[in-house]
Amino acid sequence: MPSEIEIRQVKYRIGKLSAMKQLHVSRKIAPLVPALLPIMLELASPKGDTPVPAGAGDVTQGAGGDGSALLSQPRLLQPFADGLASLPDDQAEYVIGECLAVVQRFQGNAWFSIWSPAAKLPVYDDIDLSIMVELSVKVIADSLGPFIAGWLTSPASHPSAMA
Repeated sequence: MPSEIEIRQVKYRIGKLSAMKQLHVSRKIAPLVPALLPIMLELASPKGDTPVPAGAGDVTQGAGGDGSALLSQPRLLQPFADGLASLPDDQAEYVIGECLAVVQRFQGNAWFSIWSPAAKLPVYDDIDLSIMVELSVKVIADSLGPFIAGWLTSPASHPSAMA
């Protein structure tokens, strides 16, 4: 079931990436995962300051259960934004495009897609970079959360432990 969030008084519905899209997006963001792991641990902890034991909690949700902890704290979005900036243009565009392709916006009395795949642009003029990054992080957290949770609960599989 898609989750819903509100950004700047606009309701968005966050869909899930297909399994193949999850594979491709996870490959593209692999360099960002080490920076995202501590943030996901912080979000998963009950008070936002201690690690969560294996199998406890949902790493994609903040204390409010709606992902608001992630979206309301710029310091939590910064590592993703920095990592995205370090990716080659085609990979960054792929990640953002695939993530935004599963997001809908409530307009009037119906839900509409926010992304034009052909134009590779948001459909709505008021969707700026900050909203695009927030929505992309939420899609990644919702779609790849279980995959990332495996790294959170198994320190031996953490990328820095493999180096």
